[in-house]
Amino acid sequence: MEAIVRSVPGVVFIRSDPNPDQNRTVFTFAGPGRSVQRAAFDLIRKAIETIDLTRHRGTHPRMGAMDVVPFVPLGTTTMEAASELARRLAEDVGAKLQLPVFLYEESATRAERRSLSDLRRAGFEGHLANGFPVGPPDFGPARPHPRAGSVAIGARFFIIALHVILDTNDLETAKTVASEIRESARGLAAVRALGLPLASQGLVQIAINILDYRVTSITKVMDRVREEARRLGTTVLESELIGVVPREALAGAVWDLLRLPPQRRERVIEDAVEKSGAFSFTERLAAATPTPGGGAAAARTGLHATSLLRMVTGLTLNRLKGDSKAGAAETLSAIHEETTDLSKKLRDLEIADVEAFENLLEANRSVRDSKGGAAVLAVTEGSVPAAARAATEVPIQMLQRFEQALQLAAKLLETARRYALSLRAGGDLGAAIEFLRAASRTASLNVQINLPQLDMPIAGEMRRTQERLEATIEETCDRLRAEVVRRYAPS
Repeated sequence: MEAIVRSVPGVVFIRSDPNPDQNRTVFTFAGPGRSVQRAAFDLIRKAIETIDLTRHRGTHPRMGAMDVVPFVPLGTTTMEAASELARRLAEDVGAKLQLPVFLYEESATRAERRSLSDLRRAGFEGHLANGFPVGPPDFGPARPHPRAGSVAIGARFFIIALHVILDTNDLETAKTVASEIRESARGLAAVRALGLPLASQGLVQIAINILDYRVTSITKVMDRVREEARRLGTTVLESELIGVVPREALAGAVWDLLRLPPQRRERVIEDAVEKSGAFSFTERLAAATPTPGGGAAAARTGLHATSLLRMVTGLTLNRLKGDSKAGAAETLSAIHEETTDLSKKLRDLEIADVEAFENLLEANRSVRDSKGGAAVLAVTEGSVPAAARAATEVPIQMLQRFEQALQLAAKLLETARRYALSLRAGGDLGAAIEFLRAASRTASLNVQINLPQLDMPIAGEMRRTQERLEATIEETCDRLRAEVVRRYAPS
């Protein structure tokens, strides 16, 4: 199953959490909306093909082989955008996989369908025997799939899944603690809980969902569980988190422990730095400091170009799946791998350019500061050509990487011609070529500016290398741009 998620370009597989007692696994992955939607669809299809709920046994309630697919917005993504993705996935699953789909939480079409526990009521077996307790699904067949049941799909806020293991094998104790802490029994707000056996360890556990950590923190939940367990004559052995949790939720738990009121909680350095925006590349570039400068910007521009090449190649590869053009797929995969490697090298060159220029500034500063002593001057002046050479070698290395990137762009176009492929991303490919042209001219200018500080004959050798690379890159850019215009923007 993990391989399915990892195969989708743009998706980051974060982790899986299998549970042998519950006989279920939670997969966590992130990425651009469309990519995440595709990975979720492929996972659901695989679950339908491989999981037979008529043979499945586990302690956790479930209604489907792929039981629930939540979309949780990250960063600047809105809940509305996540809900729209959930709806598109639900429609595809219902129509293409013939699986009943219920929209839940923020995507729910009716109030009584928001809660996953209401949708799951009676479980797969009950739904198969008596139909769905909340009426027909939003998409797909009106009856459960005979082996895969149904699925709930929707957008929601972060839910923290917490399992707390008690030092007892008495299931009633776990059920009592769960009843005391869950919101529906007038326990903790925004908390759901079930007492479940943990047969593999001869113990019991409380499966807890914290629906909104801003309302009830992890600390408050754990304190209440310990209190109820103690009252019933047992203790908490350990706990485990399922999936991932937001940093803010863990910070909130620490604030509770420290008894810090909300107005005194702005104390996390990473949060302060990220919120300031001062350390983003654009802000560092705009700051009144010598570095990062044009060389780092050239490397970053080349990185944007290789990222675009990866995107175009990945899109083309996706359309080839199941196609008989095996040679094309093999070539495109190699291009994708090489552009990925180039991206890493350009990230390294961005850092190297900053370090090299700072070293050059420091060398020049040392010379100025040492003018009072000839002996010192003789030693320190020797460091300037060495630092200047290093500062010149970095943009030359950039030019070499830009030339490699253009060769890969040419190989991509040649593959498209040979196998009659439609790249369908002419603008993006053209942008990559133009980025590489701009990055190349910037790197060349940096070489030329640094050359007067170098000793001969190394200066002459570097100039010839720079001129040869720049001429090759300019010619290649002209040729590739003409082909892109001819293929994608004919007059």
